[in-house]
Amino acid sequence: MKDFLKAAGKILVLKQDPNKPQVPCILRSLYYTGGKVYATDRAVMIWAAAPSEQEGAYDYNTGERYDIKLNVERVIPDTDKSVVRLTLNKRGASMLLQALKPLPKLFDKGEFPVITAYWSYRDLTVRAHSEAFDIAYQFPSLGAVSGPDEAVCTRLMADKLVIVLEYLLHVSECFTIYVSPKCPVLFLGDSAGAVLALCKDPAK
Repeated sequence: MKDFLKAAGKILVLKQDPNKPQVPCILRSLYYTGGKVYATDRAVMIWAAAPSEQEGAYDYNTGERYDIKLNVERVIPDTDKSVVRLTLNKRGASMLLQALKPLPKLFDKGEFPVITAYWSYRDLTVRAHSEAFDIAYQFPSLGAVSGPDEAVCTRLMADKLVIVLEYLLHVSECFTIYVSPKCPVLFLGDSAGAVLALCKDPAK
């Protein structure tokens, strides 16, 4: 639970900017349902097995209960719809995390740290670029389970992906990533998981 709370603290909006509209309660709460606890923002959702039978939303900082509902099942994509699947053990996850962790800091302030991930049976290729840099990493040992002609190109928020990988690396011996062209990326580990939204391609 400690690892979940640490990751949730990076995702949730815990400080209200007085110059911005009020943050919705769900974006600063832990949500308990069906024996699991969830934390979400507009781009990512993580979960873990809940240590209690609590139900509902509770403020992360104060514990105040909010009368709101979150349809978590609607957010989580069906694994059967995935085109490629990649299972990472701790070694593979650590290698990927080591490469990705510095990337968000390369983007200018106010610039979204969006990276492109190309998943295929041959390898995983990650590219980050802006006007100031263009970096690509290729991971031949991280080929996904897919047909030889099946591959998926996704655009993802690098900072959110780093949070997900760090979290699952700490709580699971291995986890599987399910990828499809039109659904959020699904991560399933040992009693824990995450969903990461796709970023729109501005060229389309």
